[in-house]
Amino acid sequence: MMRKLIYTIATGAIAAGLLGPAAQASTPEPALAPAGTSVGVNAKASSAADRWFTLWSGHTKGKTLIGPGRNNKARVLQAVVQCWSGGDGTRATVRFDRRRLGVYYRASKARTFPCDGTKKYYRVSSARIGTVYRVHLWLSPKSHTVMAWMQNYG
Repeated sequence: MMRKLIYTIATGAIAAGLLGPAAQASTPEPALAPAGTSVGVNAKASSAADRWFTLWSGHTKGKTLIGPGRNNKARVLQAVVQCWSGGDGTRATVRFDRRRLGVYYRASKARTFPCDGTKKYYRVSSARIGTVYRVHLWLSPKSHTVMAWMQNYG
């Protein structure tokens, strides 16, 4: 990461003409740069790559977990749920709620997952940017340990 940053700064300085010819000659060319593209554009595109980032995470040992409202920053919203049932058939149900005029309303259909200790993903691709959403999660028939994350892609 640090090498890429130093290389990007040096390449920008060379392009701007801030470094002399001796510094330009000692700057190595990247071995894996695609043909027809400049290194500065390629480095900028990779640093601005989209990724998942967490808006909220929480856990409980109970039957219900309702996260606080978080301002949505992208169109794709995802809930990650992980719960353990101990073999009694407990299932986790998750949905997104949207706040409008200070009241939370159901924003998506509920989806049910088995509690088997693995992470389960529930993704909505039609979320409104700038709107407050929260994760609503409940377990049935028994209470168990559950962890949840609300994430955006962008």
